[in-house]
Amino acid sequence: MGSIDRVVKGLSDVELEKAFHEVKDYRFENENVLVDGVVRSTIRRIEEVMGKIGDPHIVINSILYEIASRKYES
Repeated sequence: MGSIDRVVKGLSDVELEKAFHEVKDYRFENENVLVDGVVRSTIRRIEEVMGKIGDPHIVINSILYEIASRKYES
């Protein structure tokens, strides 16, 4: 498991719910402006380990996958 997946799996259900709403706002309401919240802090934690992540969608995809996994694999 890569560093991105490890960090995302460590997020609580509450953090994932907040991240979902941040992503929804980012994609549909705030014209691709990502607020300083759970997603950005997750990106910063991952960058501390892996270095700069050029595309935030890499982390966003991992977060959305984790949300779906917890819902459908439980």
